[in-house]
Amino acid sequence: RKAGDTLRITAHLVRAEDGYNVWSQTYERPLADVLQVQDQIASAVVKQFQLSVLATEHFFTSNGDAYNEYFRALALTHNGSAADYDAAESHQHTALILDPQFAGAWALLAMATIWKSDGRAPAPTPEECASARIAATRALELNPLLPQIHRAQGIVLHICERDFKSAE
Repeated sequence: RKAGDTLRITAHLVRAEDGYNVWSQTYERPLADVLQVQDQIASAVVKQFQLSVLATEHFFTSNGDAYNEYFRALALTHNGSAADYDAAESHQHTALILDPQFAGAWALLAMATIWKSDGRAPAPTPEECASARIAATRALELNPLLPQIHRAQGIVLHICERDFKSAE
């Protein structure tokens, strides 16, 4: 919930089979600290359950403007038109200017570059494939542990390389 410049987030961890509320915590912070609250929630869950989690560094960004550009692009990719994919690419380039270490933005850029060709041609151009390959490789270098990054790499391998086994 948002009230003025304050954000209140209540996180719940619920057991799926019976709906039992295993854990909950409320966080109230200035709106500018939304990414810090996200980290605090993840840390609290890990601490509460003594879990080990995969590192998510570089998937998200601490740059709020880059994060907004990423989500603008993500929303556009759900529309599916070539113009939307062009706009999504533009937002991703802006996000990456703001934070070149933002692995999620690199991965989404690779996917948007490939997907936009669906409405224009039977296959992406060699230039589009080269651009998508560079973006997917950069995302993988930044954080090889995240599924979205492997999805981007798989899409590039499947569509551009026709390497179905590696894509799988």
